[in-house]
Amino acid sequence: MYQKQFLKFLELAKYEKAIFNDFFIKSFFDKLAELLNDAKNTHNLTHITIIFASIYGLDSFAQKIAVVDLTDLRNDLTKSVIVNYIKNLIKFTKTILEDNSIKNDHRIYDSLSEMLFLITKSMDIDDTDKSDLIEMLSNILLDFIKTCYIKAIKNYDELPTQLKNATLDYFALLIYLHNDKPDLIKKVIEKFAGLYSDIKEIKGEYRDRIVQLLYKELKLYSCWINIFNNLKEVNKTTISILKKDFYEPQVSDRPFASLSEKYGYPRKIGSSNGLWFLHPSYMWSNMFQFEISKKLNGDKGDIYIKFHHVLKDE
Repeated sequence: MYQKQFLKFLELAKYEKAIFNDFFIKSFFDKLAELLNDAKNTHNLTHITIIFASIYGLDSFAQKIAVVDLTDLRNDLTKSVIVNYIKNLIKFTKTILEDNSIKNDHRIYDSLSEMLFLITKSMDIDDTDKSDLIEMLSNILLDFIKTCYIKAIKNYDELPTQLKNATLDYFALLIYLHNDKPDLIKKVIEKFAGLYSDIKEIKGEYRDRIVQLLYKELKLYSCWINIFNNLKEVNKTTISILKKDFYEPQVSDRPFASLSEKYGYPRKIGSSNGLWFLHPSYMWSNMFQFEISKKLNGDKGDIYIKFHHVLKDE
């Protein structure tokens, strides 16, 4: 019901029939967030899975918004209204993410990539607004990652198992789709690098393990950024951090270790060869999955080996 109502708000704005003010839209999402978080805190795992699937599953918010078709907005006022509605949707997702996060279903993490793709490919808004929305979305993800990893330093079992997978997909999409926006990529990757540096300073039983996980992710994202010539300058700060903390993975006792394990990159759950792949979604085609995977993995992962030696060799 709430999804249908929000889609109606978008349609009315698109055709210039009605505009709802910010207070109304905020109150609308506040009520939905209250309902979902109450359910998350009181229902069992099976019910929670169903609840999350209804919002973020095969008929997710992003997928339904794409069907509305926001690629032909008529004027600046309409675009401004739509941008404001989407901002409130992103803030709503932040509220759901952060409340009793231990009970989050993995679909909400995947929804961030879908929302990124929606904003990039299915919304006719100004580039500045598009970058602002993506930066906002990225900050919400990064703030959530920081909170989760800080908790995991003392209790590793609290680290969401599917968060890493979703983050890998999100950064892959961000870098691949926005490699022509160095300022945006710089802001996001430097915030991740800052997150990594901050967590290094926190004491706890699992600190070294958490720091290594974050190092692997930072290394992968920097490797992907390094593919694009116009992002070389953006990557300098991150590369210097990675070189300073460089380590050689110890997998000598594992003859069948994957490429990602041998060269110190995160392995995506479900990957059979250690290379990255984008999870399926109705938001993008199989062809897009093939294109982005081919570009970011290089020739059977050769870029990962080369970048490892860039960091290793002075």
